[in-house]
Amino acid sequence: MEGSTRRAALTLHHMLINSELLSDLELLFDNKMSNRNSKTDDGTREVIALAKLDHPHIVRYYNCWNGEDIFQFPETSKSSSEKYKCLFIQMEFCEKGNLSDWLEQKMGDSCKDVSIILFQQIVEGVNYIHSKNLIHRDLKPLNIFFHSENHIKIGDFGLVTLGVTDRQRTMNKGTWSYMAPEQVGSSYDKKVDIFPLGLILYEMLAPFFTGSEKCKEWSNIKEGKLPKTFTKKFRKEIAIV
Repeated sequence: MEGSTRRAALTLHHMLINSELLSDLELLFDNKMSNRNSKTDDGTREVIALAKLDHPHIVRYYNCWNGEDIFQFPETSKSSSEKYKCLFIQMEFCEKGNLSDWLEQKMGDSCKDVSIILFQQIVEGVNYIHSKNLIHRDLKPLNIFFHSENHIKIGDFGLVTLGVTDRQRTMNKGTWSYMAPEQVGSSYDKKVDIFPLGLILYEMLAPFFTGSEKCKEWSNIKEGKLPKTFTKKFRKEIAIV
């Protein structure tokens, strides 16, 4: 569903939405979603929370509606032959790509000052998410977008969860490469969003030349075993990573 939802959001990005209309839209959105049975669709609960987020470093969510679409298998280009019921979400479009693209363009070369400035924006976004009692659960370069060249926004809240009760959280939700160890279990808190921040900062300061290089070193980095070349060059940043 991720691909088709993105296409729908991209298409609707061309709709004109001014500040007055947005206020009316959010009110209509809240009323529509609040009247649904949350037990039948956990996604509605999450979207209601996301629509209320308003921060310079968070992708805005504007509207949602029920519909049908084919299912696109994540690891292939194949699609299902039949349509499934789904929840479409209209969100802000960030046209400058994501942090993963940015890292690939760096190819092992990165400006420390720029990386620190961008990382601070990510941290501000995460702090805001946590202040609203939400947990992102899937922070990674692919889910961090460039609104402009030096303006970052966190998005793709597909795995977001309310931080109130552990019982509502699901085991193994997230991306393994950036997942905090405790996230494998069912009992965790906002700290699971802190763990990937260190990994993201490492990549921003020292982008990998190739995917194979990352695969070779990533397990050690997750365990805090950093290359000597990194520890010598980034002495102050070691504590964060």
